[in-house]
Amino acid sequence: MRSQALFVGSVIAAACVAVACSTTSSTSPGGGSGGHSDTITGSTTTTGGVYGSGGNYFFSPNPDTVAVGATVTFSVGSVPHSVHFISGPATPDSIPLMSNGSATRTFTVPGTYTIECFNHMFMGTIVVQ
Repeated sequence: MRSQALFVGSVIAAACVAVACSTTSSTSPGGGSGGHSDTITGSTTTTGGVYGSGGNYFFSPNPDTVAVGATVTFSVGSVPHSVHFISGPATPDSIPLMSNGSATRTFTVPGTYTIECFNHMFMGTIVVQ
């Protein structure tokens, strides 16, 4: 009986260590723990229904973490979006409303940048480290 208890205890301890040591990065639409990507996509569909009836457009990944000096590509599909920088340690030029295209910005100053789609009023965050 004592050896079974020791075995079960060892299995539980190993499982706890495995869970504690694992890390995940989510690029789920509309939020989550974020990601590490040099491409941020403006959604082409809403989550949770039509915009204005409980659904929202989104940036993905959100938040996103990039290295200082990274060039980030903002990719937009068939739904037109803009990228307006509303706060941050430096203010990159905003990206005008576009659809089916992409634009880039290079982040040379570390800090947290808040972006929004000016027309749809959804927000995102880019952390530059």
